[in-house]
Amino acid sequence: MRTKISLTVVLIIFSALFSGVFAQGNAHVNGGGTGVEFGKKSTFVFNAVETNDGVVGHLVYHLRSFNVSFQMSLDCMQIRGNRATLSGTVNSVTGDNIPFYIFPGSRASFTVEDNGNGRNKDRISDVVFGARCIDDLDTYIPIQGNISIKE
Repeated sequence: MRTKISLTVVLIIFSALFSGVFAQGNAHVNGGGTGVEFGKKSTFVFNAVETNDGVVGHLVYHLRSFNVSFQMSLDCMQIRGNRATLSGTVNSVTGDNIPFYIFPGSRASFTVEDNGNGRNKDRISDVVFGARCIDDLDTYIPIQGNISIKE
């Protein structure tokens, strides 16, 4: 229950912070949902917007198969059609089985696909740690949720 409350609070804060920027027509990518990884559901929510000062955004990811959660500040966004690659820096990590490569200050990248509304149409790639805004990822999982990409 604590995770749901935290995720809701994060979404409300992000909506308040970025509503004015989105209204101005800036390029942005946002979404959230669940997908199955290693036999258990993973949950994520993210947003990124291009401003005059660069890209600003956040990712909150909960990988239930390892009982690990991490938060990232996003500072890179590359949009190509229905795909967007995002990257940034890990701010915090919590959990029982934290892999050695996920730590505050580490860089990571992931790509999302907006394939329209509907069950299991949108997809997210693996979050690749040590990477910067790359889009050569081959592993995507379908999600139950929604991703929106606007140029």
